Amino acid sequence: MRKVTEVHEDLHVWDREVLKKPVQRMKKLKRDLERLRRGPMTEESAAAQKEILLRIELLLEQEELKWVQRQEQNGLSMGITILFFSTNLLQPAEGRI
Repeated sequence: MRKVTEVHEDLHVWDREVLKKPVQRMKKLKRDLERLRRGPMTEESAAAQKEILLRIELLLEQEELKWVQRQEQNGLSMGITILFFSTNLLQPAEGRI
């Protein structure tokens, strides 16, 4: 029973640190960006805004990559490949009226 409890606790830590942390970072970056935009426009604030926008873009790219990998994993577990979807969905169906 102790092992089950340890695994349960580890999963909670993993969920908090891996899955929810990027969402929390994104919210914090958006709040910081909004605060900088509402303040006086100086060279320092412009540079900080640019840095925050780059970090937001990086987080969005990481999230997109996560979903692509998850989609691929789900497809592979069902025996379907991404190549199948991309080739069949992009080609027009023949013989349609």
